[in-house]
Amino acid sequence: MLTDVDYHIHSEHSFDANVSLDQIIDIAHRNKQKRISITDHDNIDAYSNKAALSKAAALGIEVVTGTELNINTPELLQQFHLLIYNFDPDCEKFHHLLKVNKQTPISNALAILKHLELTYGVEFCELDYLKIMKDPYSQALINLCHEYPKIPIKQLGFYNTIHHLPVGNALPIKDLFAMLNITDGDAVVAHPGWLSMSIPSLKSFFSGLKDLGLVGIEAYHPDHNNEQMMLYEAIAKEYGLLTTKGSDFHTLDKEIIIGRGINNNIRNRKITYVKKA
Repeated sequence: MLTDVDYHIHSEHSFDANVSLDQIIDIAHRNKQKRISITDHDNIDAYSNKAALSKAAALGIEVVTGTELNINTPELLQQFHLLIYNFDPDCEKFHHLLKVNKQTPISNALAILKHLELTYGVEFCELDYLKIMKDPYSQALINLCHEYPKIPIKQLGFYNTIHHLPVGNALPIKDLFAMLNITDGDAVVAHPGWLSMSIPSLKSFFSGLKDLGLVGIEAYHPDHNNEQMMLYEAIAKEYGLLTTKGSDFHTLDKEIIIGRGINNNIRNRKITYVKKA
């Protein structure tokens, strides 16, 4: 089992992060990390920085290929995130999967804007639409809605509108996993503590995804308390899944630290995930 690893790090290639791959490698080296993965949102652009990857290797840090996919599916009433590891960054089929999956949050966000216009009588400008097409995720939508007093942001149910609207042309989850299995990547559910599910529903969720090819659960994440971490350990064991950990690092000005989380809450957690040979 490994402890000196961080399988969830965002670089400047994520819309909500601002740290270069060089800086990340320096921090990982200072924090004595032996293995890291750069898991930018819906892209693998960081892996084109061959100089930084060579620097990591020279410092004894193994960089496992990774990305974080935002998943919208007709089967669920909420989004969830999949961390994908150990794929070939030059694989054309993987690039196709990224392209197909990335179209979904954009179309979903545009549908939400249309819904808000019809429901609340607002009219978003062209700049608003361009902004959301660049960052089609819920927090950006919420930030935009703050600019329009007609939208009752503080009203109960508003956030459900943002998070739980139907997802348009989303890929069925079985089709997404079929595409993923062809690329030979390892799929892990990110920060399950973000899912609004009862324990029985959570178990059913993981059991179903395991049947489709899920490899593991990100049991150790800064947002999880000790009780949650133990729960995800138990679920992983019950369904034959592996455990990973990640700081979900995005920026230097927050308290999250690579390899350690918040107040060292993931630092000494031992994971069972080992990348394929």
